[in-house]
Amino acid sequence: MTTRTVAARASPRSARRERRRRQLDQHRARQRRHLARRAAGRVVVPLEVDEQLLDFLVRLQWLADAQAHDAAAIAEAIVALLQDAAEADRRSR
Repeated sequence: MTTRTVAARASPRSARRERRRRQLDQHRARQRRHLARRAAGRVVVPLEVDEQLLDFLVRLQWLADAQAHDAAAIAEAIVALLQDAAEADRRSR
């Protein structure tokens, strides 16, 4: 019996159960990541970025021009910039 045949024979109830199980697994994974971040003293913040900030990051070489549309690269550049500024501030005290 192929997987396709088994899937075709699954009842609507079992399909709903499987979908709900996957949703719960995803929820639990998100919650574990949230708790791990919180335990480490980190938070996730939504951030809207405009062209001016992107140009600034590229001009100062915190972000490559080719990465200006990559959300993960933009986030990494902003975090690196802020960490560097915080470290400079810490050293100046």
